[in-house]
This record gives sequence, C-alpha cells and structure tokens, in this order.
Amino acid sequence: MKSRNSARPPSSDEMIPLKHLYEVLWRRGDLEFLLWAQQQPIWDKLMHIPEGVVEFIVLCARQFGKSTFGVIYALSQALKHRDSCILIIGPDTKQCKDIILPKMRFLTKTAPPGLIKQMKAENRFHVYHDLDPKASDFTEIILGGMNENSSSQRGKTVQLIMIEEISLRPPSDV
Repeated sequence: MKSRNSARPPSSDEMIPLKHLYEVLWRRGDLEFLLWAQQQPIWDKLMHIPEGVVEFIVLCARQFGKSTFGVIYALSQALKHRDSCILIIGPDTKQCKDIILPKMRFLTKTAPPGLIKQMKAENRFHVYHDLDPKASDFTEIILGGMNENSSSQRGKTVQLIMIEEISLRPPSDV
C-alpha cells in the first residue's frame, strides 16, 4: 500500500485540459467558476431558495458586481432550460444594453464556440444547446427596457425576468 506522501502528481497526459473543463461546465450551465469571491454567498442562497419563492432581490453596494452576477445567472438558466426566453429589463433599452453587452461579451469568452451567439439585433442572444445554429429549440436572452411595448414577447415561454438598475424615487421626482 502506498503512503499518501509517495503518490505522484498526474502527468500532463493524464490531466484534463482546462479548455475541456470549461466546455463541460458551460454545457451543463454550471457557471459558478465565473463568479467573484464576494458573489458566491449570494449565488449559494439563490440556488437554495425555498419552493414557491418567486422574487429574489439583491441589495448591495455599488461596484459589487450585481450586473455581472445577473448575467452569469441568466446564462446559467438559459443553458439549463431549453426552448425558453429570459428577459433582462432595465429602465430603457439603451441603458440595459450599455450595462449588459460588455459583460456578456467578456463572460462568454470561455464558452464553447457556437454555444452563445449575439444576433444582428444586438439586444438578443441565442443559446444553442447542441451547438447547432439551425436548431429550433434554442433559448433566447433578450435585453429590453421599461420604455418598450412588451407585446413583442407574447407567445414565448418566459423562464426568467430580471430587472436591472432600477431606482426608487418619490412621486414628486417623476
């Protein structure tokens, strides 16, 4: 029997390439590896909310990474729920795109090619679960604003609605 101290480290031939590990995690929707350390406790709470809870609100300081956290969560849910729709809504579409698009582009750099595609309408992303852009059962992530008519989302199976950058103001300020 070998002692623990005599065990040799795995050779480079035996190790799983990091690129392959990322691909497995992305395809499963297990994106916790993208979180910052301070976001992990909130993620853990979100993953274990009781059945029947329909709202989860994150209240924390500026520059905490709420938007980044939200994009990671939206991507995770998109990967876990085929043929559905995830809406990320901000005060207006331009502000929502200005906040979310850079984060989406940065975070998806480690995703397998063909898994997530930004559409020509830059407020839409398609998640192709089988890496097939011709598949009809993709999940769509749509960025929008409170300034838009919601009738364009009719008929879709909405899996998740996320509200981004909302501030509460007294009625006299409106």
